[in-house]
Amino acid sequence: MPQSMRLLELKTRLTTLRRHLLPGDLSATGSYPPRVLDRARGYRVLVHAEFEAYLEDQCTELVNNSIRQWKEDKKPKHVLMSLLTRCGPSESTTQTLEERIGKAGSKYNRLIQLNHGIRESNLLNLLQPVGLELTDLDGTWVSTVDSFGAARGEVAHNAVGTQRPIDPRTELATVRQLCEGFADLDRLISSLR
Repeated sequence: MPQSMRLLELKTRLTTLRRHLLPGDLSATGSYPPRVLDRARGYRVLVHAEFEAYLEDQCTELVNNSIRQWKEDKKPKHVLMSLLTRCGPSESTTQTLEERIGKAGSKYNRLIQLNHGIRESNLLNLLQPVGLELTDLDGTWVSTVDSFGAARGEVAHNAVGTQRPIDPRTELATVRQLCEGFADLDRLISSLR
Protein backbone atom coordinates (compact mmCIF):
# COMPACT_ATOMS: atom_id res chain seq x y z
CA MET A 1 0.00 0.00 0.00
CA PRO A 2 1.47 3.40 -0.93
CA GLN A 3 2.40 5.88 1.77
CA SER A 4 0.28 8.96 2.33
CA MET A 5 1.50 12.34 1.19
CA ARG A 6 1.50 13.42 4.84
CA LEU A 7 3.85 10.56 5.80
CA LEU A 8 6.21 11.53 2.98
CA GLU A 9 6.17 15.12 4.28
CA LEU A 10 6.99 13.82 7.76
CA LYS A 11 9.92 11.77 6.48
CA THR A 12 11.27 14.73 4.51
CA ARG A 13 11.05 16.98 7.56
CA LEU A 14 12.79 14.40 9.75
CA THR A 15 15.64 14.20 7.24
CA THR A 16 15.95 17.99 7.29
CA LEU A 17 16.01 18.08 11.09
CA ARG A 18 18.66 15.37 11.16
CA ARG A 19 20.81 17.32 8.69
CA HIS A 20 20.33 20.64 10.54
CA LEU A 21 20.70 19.46 14.13
CA LEU A 22 22.72 16.26 14.42
CA PRO A 23 26.40 15.94 13.58
CA GLY A 24 27.35 14.31 10.30
CA ASP A 25 29.89 12.13 12.09
CA LEU A 26 28.24 10.32 14.96
CA SER A 27 30.71 9.48 17.70
CA ALA A 28 31.25 5.82 18.50
CA THR A 29 32.09 6.81 22.09
CA GLY A 30 29.16 9.19 22.59
CA SER A 31 31.47 12.07 23.42
CA TYR A 32 30.20 15.40 22.08
CA PRO A 33 30.78 19.07 22.90
CA PRO A 34 27.99 20.99 24.70
CA ARG A 35 26.83 22.69 21.48
CA VAL A 36 26.14 19.32 19.83
CA LEU A 37 24.29 18.09 22.93
CA ASP A 38 22.10 21.22 22.89
CA ARG A 39 21.28 20.59 19.25
CA ALA A 40 20.43 16.98 20.05
CA ARG A 41 17.98 18.24 22.69
CA GLY A 42 16.47 20.56 20.09
CA TYR A 43 16.27 17.64 17.66
CA ARG A 44 14.29 15.59 20.17
CA VAL A 45 11.78 18.38 20.81
CA LEU A 46 11.30 19.22 17.12
CA VAL A 47 10.98 15.58 16.03
CA HIS A 48 8.36 15.05 18.73
CA ALA A 49 6.44 18.06 17.38
CA GLU A 50 6.54 16.60 13.86
CA PHE A 51 5.28 13.21 15.05
CA GLU A 52 2.50 14.89 17.02
CA ALA A 53 1.46 17.06 14.07
CA TYR A 54 1.44 14.05 11.74
CA LEU A 55 -0.80 12.08 14.09
CA GLU A 56 -3.21 14.97 14.61
CA ASP A 57 -3.34 15.85 10.90
CA GLN A 58 -4.05 12.28 9.80
CA CYS A 59 -6.74 11.70 12.41
CA THR A 60 -8.43 15.04 11.73
CA GLU A 61 -8.50 14.37 8.01
CA LEU A 62 -9.88 10.86 8.55
CA VAL A 63 -12.72 12.08 10.77
CA ASN A 64 -13.60 15.07 8.60
CA ASN A 65 -13.61 12.95 5.43
CA SER A 66 -15.79 10.31 7.10
CA ILE A 67 -18.33 12.93 8.12
CA ARG A 68 -18.25 14.48 4.64
CA GLN A 69 -18.75 11.04 3.01
CA TRP A 70 -21.68 10.26 5.30
CA LYS A 71 -23.36 13.54 4.36
CA GLU A 72 -23.07 12.52 0.70
CA ASP A 73 -24.06 8.85 0.80
CA LYS A 74 -25.59 8.28 4.28
CA LYS A 75 -23.71 4.96 4.53
CA PRO A 76 -22.36 4.10 7.98
CA LYS A 77 -18.63 3.49 8.08
CA HIS A 78 -16.36 2.09 10.78
CA VAL A 79 -14.76 5.48 11.54
CA LEU A 80 -18.11 7.19 11.92
CA MET A 81 -19.49 4.46 14.21
CA SER A 82 -16.34 4.66 16.36
CA LEU A 83 -16.58 8.44 16.46
CA LEU A 84 -20.20 8.33 17.62
CA THR A 85 -19.38 5.68 20.22
CA ARG A 86 -16.40 7.57 21.69
CA CYS A 87 -17.36 11.21 21.11
CA GLY A 88 -21.08 11.23 20.49
CA PRO A 89 -23.37 13.32 22.66
CA SER A 90 -25.40 11.66 25.38
CA GLU A 91 -28.85 10.37 24.57
CA SER A 92 -31.22 12.95 23.24
CA THR A 93 -34.46 12.40 21.44
CA THR A 94 -34.51 15.88 19.96
CA GLN A 95 -31.25 15.72 18.00
CA THR A 96 -31.18 14.43 14.46
CA LEU A 97 -28.52 11.94 13.45
CA GLU A 98 -26.80 14.66 11.45
CA GLU A 99 -26.70 16.91 14.54
CA ARG A 100 -25.27 14.09 16.65
CA ILE A 101 -22.59 13.36 14.06
CA GLY A 102 -21.75 17.07 13.86
CA LYS A 103 -21.41 17.31 17.63
CA ALA A 104 -19.22 14.20 17.73
CA GLY A 105 -16.99 15.70 15.02
CA SER A 106 -16.75 18.98 16.93
CA LYS A 107 -15.90 17.16 20.15
CA TYR A 108 -13.18 15.19 18.37
CA ASN A 109 -11.72 18.34 16.82
CA ARG A 110 -11.54 19.84 20.33
CA LEU A 111 -9.72 16.69 21.47
CA ILE A 112 -7.18 17.29 18.72
CA GLN A 113 -6.74 20.94 19.76
CA LEU A 114 -6.19 19.92 23.38
CA ASN A 115 -3.72 17.16 22.53
CA HIS A 116 -0.16 17.83 23.63
CA GLY A 117 1.90 14.77 22.96
CA ILE A 118 2.39 11.30 21.61
CA ARG A 119 2.43 9.34 24.85
CA GLU A 120 0.30 6.21 25.13
CA SER A 121 -2.61 8.17 26.61
CA ASN A 122 -2.44 10.62 23.69
CA LEU A 123 -2.50 7.74 21.20
CA LEU A 124 -5.57 6.29 22.93
CA ASN A 125 -7.40 9.63 22.90
CA LEU A 126 -6.73 10.20 19.21
CA LEU A 127 -6.93 6.70 17.74
CA GLN A 128 -9.86 5.07 19.52
CA PRO A 129 -12.42 7.58 18.19
CA VAL A 130 -11.33 6.79 14.62
CA GLY A 131 -11.68 3.06 15.20
CA LEU A 132 -8.13 2.01 16.01
CA GLU A 133 -7.07 0.33 19.23
CA LEU A 134 -3.57 0.19 20.66
CA THR A 135 -3.73 -3.57 20.17
CA ASP A 136 -3.80 -2.84 16.42
CA LEU A 137 -0.28 -1.44 16.81
CA ASP A 138 3.01 -3.09 17.65
CA GLY A 139 3.34 -3.10 21.46
CA THR A 140 7.07 -2.41 21.39
CA TRP A 141 6.48 0.60 19.14
CA VAL A 142 3.78 1.95 21.48
CA SER A 143 6.20 1.61 24.43
CA THR A 144 8.96 3.34 22.49
CA VAL A 145 6.61 6.18 21.49
CA ASP A 146 5.58 6.57 25.13
CA SER A 147 9.22 6.65 26.29
CA PHE A 148 10.13 9.13 23.57
CA GLY A 149 7.23 11.36 24.63
CA ALA A 150 8.38 11.22 28.25
CA ALA A 151 11.97 11.98 27.22
CA ARG A 152 10.77 14.97 25.20
CA GLY A 153 8.93 16.23 28.28
CA GLU A 154 12.12 15.94 30.29
CA VAL A 155 13.98 18.09 27.75
CA ALA A 156 11.19 20.63 27.25
CA HIS A 157 10.29 21.15 30.90
CA ASN A 158 13.52 20.81 32.87
CA ALA A 159 16.73 22.77 33.14
CA VAL A 160 19.65 21.29 31.26
CA GLY A 161 21.53 20.53 34.48
CA THR A 162 18.85 18.05 35.55
CA GLN A 163 18.74 16.19 32.22
CA ARG A 164 20.58 13.13 31.10
CA PRO A 165 22.79 13.90 28.07
CA ILE A 166 21.38 12.74 24.73
CA ASP A 167 23.54 10.55 22.51
CA PRO A 168 22.80 11.69 18.94
CA ARG A 169 23.50 8.21 17.55
CA THR A 170 20.97 6.58 19.89
CA GLU A 171 18.46 9.38 19.31
CA LEU A 172 18.67 8.93 15.54
CA ALA A 173 18.18 5.16 15.87
CA THR A 174 15.10 5.72 18.06
CA VAL A 175 13.62 8.21 15.61
CA ARG A 176 14.14 5.80 12.72
CA GLN A 177 12.38 3.03 14.68
CA LEU A 178 9.50 5.38 15.51
CA CYS A 179 9.23 6.44 11.88
CA GLU A 180 8.81 2.78 10.84
CA GLY A 181 5.94 2.47 13.30
CA PHE A 182 4.35 5.64 11.98
CA ALA A 183 4.53 4.07 8.50
CA ASP A 184 2.59 1.07 9.88
CA LEU A 185 0.07 3.45 11.45
CA ASP A 186 -0.20 5.27 8.13
CA ARG A 187 -1.22 2.01 6.43
CA LEU A 188 -3.85 1.36 9.11
CA ILE A 189 -5.29 4.85 8.74
CA SER A 190 -5.31 4.50 4.95
CA SER A 191 -7.25 1.24 5.25
CA LEU A 192 -10.03 3.12 7.08
CA ARG A 193 -10.57 5.68 4.32
